[in-house]
Amino acid sequence: MITGGELAATLKPAPIFYSSFTPMSVHELGVQLRSISQSEGELGLVVVDCLSEVKQLADKTHRAPTLHIAQISRDLKSLAEDLNVPIIVLAPVDRDLEERENKYPRIEDLPGMGAIANAADLVLFLYRDEVYDPESEKRGLAEVIISRNRGGSIGGFQLKYDAQIQRFMEMQCS
Repeated sequence: MITGGELAATLKPAPIFYSSFTPMSVHELGVQLRSISQSEGELGLVVVDCLSEVKQLADKTHRAPTLHIAQISRDLKSLAEDLNVPIIVLAPVDRDLEERENKYPRIEDLPGMGAIANAADLVLFLYRDEVYDPESEKRGLAEVIISRNRGGSIGGFQLKYDAQIQRFMEMQCS
């Protein structure tokens, strides 16, 4: 097992860039990414921590939030194609999920779900039963649910989850 110090030493020379400028528009993100790409070389991966933190450029039409999400989703998809880099976008699920008996997340639980589903090549959810049922037999397990996969099949798989250090690990085959 690798320690935190060993991991930090391994990652220190890695070309990882972090921006704390939020909220940021897709245009501003693109300018920043192009600048990094020109100075550091080809980008390998971009992660946007929260879709709701991406702002829309000035829009005087006062469109519904769903339409803003649709535009942002399309703009991020276009940016990924322009820069030839995968962009992972994290988004919270709708709170209505809490009211359902079946808590498994679905595409319908995403904000502006139609827009996200149309733009995304892949939609993944993480589900831990113990969040909703502390006595669950599935304590220490997380399910990765593949709800959309433009290039393959949908389904899911399980990972071990250590809540103390918030770490996901592969299941060992026996």
